[in-house]
Amino acid sequence: LLEFFAYILSFSMLIGGTALFLARRMQFNAEQTGYIFGFSGLVGAIVQGGLLGRLVKRFGEEKLAIVGFITMGLGLALLGTVNNLPYLLVLVALTAFGSSVTRPSLTTLLTHSVDRSEQGAVLGVSQSLSSVAAIIGPIVAGWLIGHDLLGAYGLAAGAMALVGAMLMLRDPSETRAIAASEVEHEA
Repeated sequence: LLEFFAYILSFSMLIGGTALFLARRMQFNAEQTGYIFGFSGLVGAIVQGGLLGRLVKRFGEEKLAIVGFITMGLGLALLGTVNNLPYLLVLVALTAFGSSVTRPSLTTLLTHSVDRSEQGAVLGVSQSLSSVAAIIGPIVAGWLIGHDLLGAYGLAAGAMALVGAMLMLRDPSETRAIAASEVEHEA
């Protein structure tokens, strides 16, 4: 559950701040920003529509979530260094790939971390945490960008993704115990 929270917090900082960031850093207008979001969506569609199944079979959800968190974190953390369109597109592709493999992998791992009878409760808790993260992320992103801390915006969003990777690297039995404990407290 903590991994899911870290993912949503990072993602909501990305979504909540991208248009402002691009306007300030790259002087993009709404149309240009729309193309960047479209490119990100295209990468996500390719990954989730064609590659994800094969990647899961080859590497498994846990490794994919870790790789996804790391690529997402790197793509976001380096945003502050963007100064041209080709470099921006590379970072957008990295971030979109990471996001596209992380969320489905986390959802699968989350449902497999508890008994079948507890899956609804754990998914409900994850959605509650998502709501909280979706409030916090855009506020933090807006504050950082509003104070012209463009590098810090990318670093903060990237850091949340890398926290997710570190949480994934914990002992799996420890993770299951924490998830089960959180579900019991919420139920």
